Amino acid sequence: MLCLGAACRRVVSVCPSVDRPSVWVSDTFVYSVETNKRILPEQQWSLLNRFRTEQGHCGACRRKWRLTDTDLCPCGETQTMSHIVESCPLTKLNGGLSRLHSADEDAVSWLTNYGK
Repeated sequence: MLCLGAACRRVVSVCPSVDRPSVWVSDTFVYSVETNKRILPEQQWSLLNRFRTEQGHCGACRRKWRLTDTDLCPCGETQTMSHIVESCPLTKLNGGLSRLHSADEDAVSWLTNYGK
């Protein structure tokens, strides 16, 4: 079906969305739709998803995006998002990516400190 202009806006406003997000973002926090409770501050939520997708500001991605000539971490190894959280002696989180996925207090603290 092809919708154009005002007719399309009316159809969209009348028909409820089938795919509802499980979270919504306010100006500063990410909330769960089911419980309406705060999950993470937006900055940590964004950084957590960069680690989950391995598409954050790391040496390997910056080199791929042609923003730098090197993909090396300050520790001397190739810097990927998983390297930062899993194996870098300078930034490693005990428990690695699975610990980040749990978003427990220590993981959120690590995210907060890593972003500074």
